[in-house]
Amino acid sequence: MFSKNEQMEKILLIDDDEGLIHFLSRFFQRKGYAITSCLNGSDAIQKIEQESFDLILLDYKMPDMNGIDILISIKQSQVKTPVIIMTAYGTTELAIEAMKHGAYDYLVKPFERKELSRIVGEALGANQQ
Repeated sequence: MFSKNEQMEKILLIDDDEGLIHFLSRFFQRKGYAITSCLNGSDAIQKIEQESFDLILLDYKMPDMNGIDILISIKQSQVKTPVIIMTAYGTTELAIEAMKHGAYDYLVKPFERKELSRIVGEALGANQQ
């Protein structure tokens, strides 16, 4: 499937919804991505400091810290990985705030698989340039 010098692209999923993590993990693994998941922001920040990812999918509303706080922390640590914010609480203000803090894009839950694939593909493509 991959040649020796070609590596699987790595996606970090950050969401406190274990059902969604399970669904997204299977969805992306079937497409050939390596998946790591975290159920809260502090674990995610630790994981990002330890290894690099090609893309981060980040839930906005979590118990320990919100997605914008995590996004700011990621950007402050000079990580250039594209971050896509996912939320069930889609507002224009939140989308603008996410983009202002460096999010690559914004997905409102529940999202279509096609839309998810398109945005992830675009973000991974932008990351390689």
